[in-house]
This record gives sequence, C-alpha cells and structure tokens, in this order.
Amino acid sequence: MANLRADLGMTLYEAEAEFRRSFIEMVLRAQGGNRCRAAQTLGIGRTYLQRLIREHGINVPPVTGRPKS
Repeated sequence: MANLRADLGMTLYEAEAEFRRSFIEMVLRAQGGNRCRAAQTLGIGRTYLQRLIREHGINVPPVTGRPKS
C-alpha cells in the first residue's frame, strides 16, 4: 500500500483539499469574484466561504462586472 500512495502522490485528505480549492476558485471566477454569489452557488454561508478561502490560501479575483447567471 505504501507504494500506491507514492504512485498517486497524495493522500485522500490532500486530494480532497486540492479539489475544494480548485472548485472554490472556479466558482469565484464564474461569479466574477463576488463572494456572496459564490457562497450561494456553493450552497454554503458567506462566512464559511471566507474561512475556506483563508484555510486554502485562495486568491480571490477582484469583483468584475455582473456575474454569470
């Protein structure tokens, strides 16, 4: 089993964290950097999104125009 982990390069926890970070970044971009709309899209509260952004070291793009519907 140790060789399998070496082949994959990450643990389940690390893979989950990477997915969360990527998914949150994608939603933030789709919502034009609007955190409130991104939280709604993700089905979570804005303050929880803020915590995830901080925990995962996500750089939030500046708010641009109207978000995509």
